[in-house]
Amino acid sequence: MGWGELTNGLLLAAAEERGFDLLVTADKNIRHKQNRAGRRIGILALPTNNWRHILEHVRDVVAAIDRAGQGVYQAVDLPRERLVRRPPPGRSR
Repeated sequence: MGWGELTNGLLLAAAEERGFDLLVTADKNIRHKQNRAGRRIGILALPTNNWRHILEHVRDVVAAIDRAGQGVYQAVDLPRERLVRRPPPGRSR
């Protein structure tokens, strides 16, 4: 699609222009950066862009997508990722 260089406002406009109903993003600040007045496209903000973590909670994400409304901003609260600490290279635990 060639949208990699579009900033938030231009991205939202391009998505609306092409008939998208919802933008899914991990940008939690998008609601404060963009004026959503008059926008038809909904925005769903995920707490992470870690695909493995999203897949673990795909039912929650799909349910949020189903609840999404026209022009509505919605943030999804997924259980926090479990952090795994790895030893520095060359060291063992």
